[in-house]
Amino acid sequence: MSALPEQYMIKPDNRSLRAFKGIEAVPFSFPIEPVLEEGLISQIIVNTRESSWEISLVVKDELAPEQIQELEQAITSMVLGLSKVHIKLLCSRNLPPLEERLNQNWEKILIAATGKFPGSNGWLSEAKYRLMPDNLLEIQVRNKTGVEYLTARSEELAELIRDAVLTNLKLCFAVGDFGNLLFEEQRRMEEEAAFAQSLAKTAVPKGNKPAGNSGSSEVILGKKFGGEPTSLHQLQEEEDQVILKGEVFRFETRVSKAGKKFYLGDITDYQDSLSFKIFPRNAVDLEAKIHEGSWLMMRGSLQFDQFAKELVLLVNDIMPTFSNMERTDDAVGKRVELHLHTKMSAMDATVEAGDAVRLAAKWGHKAVAITDHGVVQAFPEAYQAGKKAGIKIIYGVEGYLVDDGVPIVRGAQAETIQDTTYVVFDWETTGFNPWKEDLLEIGAVKLKNGVVIDEFKSLIKPRQAISAEIQKLTGITPEMVADAPEPELIVKSFLEFINGAVLVAHNAKFDVEFLKAKCQQFFDQKIQPVYLDTLALSRSVWPYFKSYKLNTVAKEIGVQLLSHHRAVDDAKCAADIMLKAFEKIKDRGFEKLSELNNLIHEGGVEHLKTYHILILVKDQIGLKNLYRLVSDSHVRYFHRHPRIPRSLLEKLRGGLIIGTACESGEFYQAILDGATAEQLNEIAAFYDFLEIQPLANNQFLVASGRVSSIEDL
Repeated sequence: MSALPEQYMIKPDNRSLRAFKGIEAVPFSFPIEPVLEEGLISQIIVNTRESSWEISLVVKDELAPEQIQELEQAITSMVLGLSKVHIKLLCSRNLPPLEERLNQNWEKILIAATGKFPGSNGWLSEAKYRLMPDNLLEIQVRNKTGVEYLTARSEELAELIRDAVLTNLKLCFAVGDFGNLLFEEQRRMEEEAAFAQSLAKTAVPKGNKPAGNSGSSEVILGKKFGGEPTSLHQLQEEEDQVILKGEVFRFETRVSKAGKKFYLGDITDYQDSLSFKIFPRNAVDLEAKIHEGSWLMMRGSLQFDQFAKELVLLVNDIMPTFSNMERTDDAVGKRVELHLHTKMSAMDATVEAGDAVRLAAKWGHKAVAITDHGVVQAFPEAYQAGKKAGIKIIYGVEGYLVDDGVPIVRGAQAETIQDTTYVVFDWETTGFNPWKEDLLEIGAVKLKNGVVIDEFKSLIKPRQAISAEIQKLTGITPEMVADAPEPELIVKSFLEFINGAVLVAHNAKFDVEFLKAKCQQFFDQKIQPVYLDTLALSRSVWPYFKSYKLNTVAKEIGVQLLSHHRAVDDAKCAADIMLKAFEKIKDRGFEKLSELNNLIHEGGVEHLKTYHILILVKDQIGLKNLYRLVSDSHVRYFHRHPRIPRSLLEKLRGGLIIGTACESGEFYQAILDGATAEQLNEIAAFYDFLEIQPLANNQFLVASGRVSSIEDL
C-alpha cells in the first residue's frame, strides 16, 4: 500500500473536543467543561513521519501553558498510534467582533457555498443577513423556494460559515423584503443600457457602420473581429476589452421600462463560467440567433457588477464559432467499442443509447456494443439508432458474477472432521499483495477434538514502513515491531507448528496465499496445504446473516472477539466459529472434511463476492440466453445487484462471448491480490477475451493506496 503524504491537513466533521470519546472522564486539574462546550477544532495537521498532530483549537478564554500540556497529553493517550500532540490555541476574545468577522468573510462564504452547492448562488448572492441573540444567524432570501433549498443544506452551510468566522452559529432562513432591490435592479439596468448606448456613439469611428449587425453572415452582433480568446478562469479584474469563447447555457430576453430589449446570459468554456449582458445599439432580434448550446466568440468590456457582486461581460460584438469540445476519431484503423454504458446504467452514465450509437457511426466505427450494468433496457433504442445510422449493434451486459462453486475446504482427501488436527491462524500485514507486502503479526491456535492444545503468536519485523492506515486498523506501530523477530524465522517456526495439520482461517485464501508466497520467497519452497475457510462455512451454515465479516458472524452466534484485527484474537474467534458450525451440522451425516463442500449448493448466493463480467451476444441463441441470465439475476438472485451465478452462466453460455471487464473483474482483482502466473492462467481459461483499459480509468487505485504508482498500474 502506498504511504500517505508526510504531512497533510484534515478538517474533521465533528469539530468538538468531545469527538475524543472519554475525554470528559479524564481527571484534569482545571475545569474542562467550558473548553469542551465552547472549544472548536479549526483544523488538524497530521505528520505521518513523526506520528504527530498539530491541532488548531479556538477557545473563548485563554488556557495556561500547563493546562494546554495536560490537554495534549490526554488526546495523545486516546488516539492509537499517536506519539505527540501540539495544540495551537486561538482565543476568540482576541478576534474582531462576530458581526465584523461575518462582514469581512461574507464574500468568502458565498464562494465556498457556490462551490459546494452551485444552486445556492442565485439565493445567497442577493441574500441579506442579521446576527441575532444566542449566535443565531438569520439569512433572508427572496421567496419560500429559496428558504426550503437552503434549509435542506443548513448543516453544510453552517460548517462553511463556522470555518470562516471561527464560531459555531445556528442558522435560520426567512423570506425577506426585496421590493427596493428589485426596483434598484431595474433602474440600474436601464442606466447601464443608456450608458452603453452613449458609449457606443462616442466609440464608433467615422466611416464605420454603427449598425446592430454588420450584415455579414459571420457576425451576429456588432462588427467582425479577430484575436485569441482569453480563458474564463484567467479573468480576475476589470478590462476595457476582452475576447471570450464558450457555450451559452442561459439566455434570457428582458424589456426595459422604455420598451427596449436587452439580454442576459451565462457562458462557459468548461474551465469556468461568466455572466454577460447585451444592450443592442439598434433593434436586433437575437433570440433567433442565440440559444442555449450556442458556441460564440464575444468581444466587450469586463466590469464589476455592483448588484451581482461579480465580474460581468458587457458585450459589443458577437460571432458564431465552433465547439472546441467536439471530439473526433482520426485513427486509420477504427476500433470497436465493446464496453459502453448508457443512462440505463444506474449512477454510471447519462448518455442516451441513440446518441452514443450515432456518435460511433459519425466516427466511422462499424459496430458498437451496448453493455449496461445488469440490464438490457437500452436495446430497442440502440437497435433503431443503429438501423438508421448503418452501424452494427452488439448486444451485451456488464453483469455481476458470483462464484457459487468456491469450496469451503480445499485439498482435502480422506481427512475426517472429528479426528483432524486444525491450526486456525491469522496474519496482520502491511497490505493486500502477498508478494509485495510484509508480515506484521501471526496468531494461531491448534485444536484437536474441539480443544485448544497449543498456541503460536508473535509480532514480526517488517522491511517496509507501516502506513498510518494500517496502524489505525491493526493498532500495530513501528515501535512495537522494532525489536520483533525477522519474518523468515517466524514463517519457519510456524511451518513446524503446523506439522501437517489442516489450516483454518476466515477468508482463508488471503492468509494461505501469504503463507505460500513467503515460503517461496524465503525458502524457494512451494506448499499446497489443505485448508478450510470459516467465511465460506459461515455463509453455508447461516445463509440468513446480512454480513459475514469476522466480527459480524461472531456477534450473531455469540462468539467472543476481544480485539478485532489483532492476529491471535482473530484466530481464536475463527476457531470458535468453526466449532459452532460443526455443532450446528453434526446431525447432517458429514464425516469427511471434503463432504463440507456439499453445503455450498444448499446456501444462497446473496452474500458471495461479486465480480464484474462482460457478456456479449454473437447470435440468436446467445440473445435468448442473455435474456434468461438477466431475468434470473433479477428474479432469483437479486441482492443489491442482479447476480449471475457461475454455474448458471456455464449452463447458458451458448452463443455468448465472455470478457474479464474492468478492475472490478475477477482477473484484475486476482492481479491486485498478487495471484501467481499459474493462478492467473487458470482464471483466464474461463474467459474468451481479456479487457485492457486506459491507465486513467484505474488511477483511483493509486489515490486510494491499493496500487503504489502509475507504473504499477
